[in-house]
Formats: sequence, C-alpha cells, structure tokens
Amino acid sequence: TVDAEHIKLFDYIADCDLDGAVKILKQHISNVKEHAIISIDRINKEKNSKTI
Repeated sequence: TVDAEHIKLFDYIADCDLDGAVKILKQHISNVKEHAIISIDRINKEKNSKTI
C-alpha cells in the first residue's frame, strides 16, 4: 500500500540506506503511475458510457 511504501522509504532514509530508498521510491512511483492510468481509464469509460 501507499502508506507501507512511505514507511519503508522513511526507514531507509533514516538508516542512510540509499540503495533501499531508491528501490522503494522507484517501486512507489511505478505503483502510483499504474493506479493513475487505471483511474483515468475508468473515468474515460464512464464519460463515454454517459454520452452514448
């Protein structure tokens, strides 16, 4: 989840673990992008179904 990713990121930074922080941040950005695309697709489908 997003909260879990934030906690992991904080922990890596607090531990000065740059590699871990970079890894979790890349994963987090990828997950956010994926969910944004899913949300945009859903919104577009809803718009299209209302206009037909």
